[in-house]
Amino acid sequence: MTRAAATRAAGVADVQNAILADRYTWLTGLVSDFLNLDHNLGKRLSEETVRAIWAAGTDASPQATWACVFGWLDDFTADYAHIDVPTLILHGTADRILSIDGQGRRLRAALPNARYVEIDGGPHVQCVTHSSEVNHELLAFLADTTSTIQGTP
Repeated sequence: MTRAAATRAAGVADVQNAILADRYTWLTGLVSDFLNLDHNLGKRLSEETVRAIWAAGTDASPQATWACVFGWLDDFTADYAHIDVPTLILHGTADRILSIDGQGRRLRAALPNARYVEIDGGPHVQCVTHSSEVNHELLAFLADTTSTIQGTP
């Protein structure tokens, strides 16, 4: 196992331990980071929306919540070559879960024919906090009849 892989595996173990210790507290932190609540609460979303998202998380099986973290280690890079449909990549510039350089821009480089849009100030769950911007981009993408199939010039 490489050092980077070991570091990622240790990070997953830390998350799983936090889930085992107090799943509700872990979910509270996750929702906060998903939505960048310190910047968006009361401006782009309400406390009621936050409670609804948190409640949806608590509805998940505790075992599934713990087990799904393993999936964060999966590498889908080899699958990129098989993407053969028009592709839209939206990434928030304020994503605290997956960095824009580590994910969004890297995916853009791997899929050069994809339409790539950075949502200014968008957190990980930008469809909640930046719904107007996301919907605008989705509708523009769906209306664009000139979109090329990924991998085809």
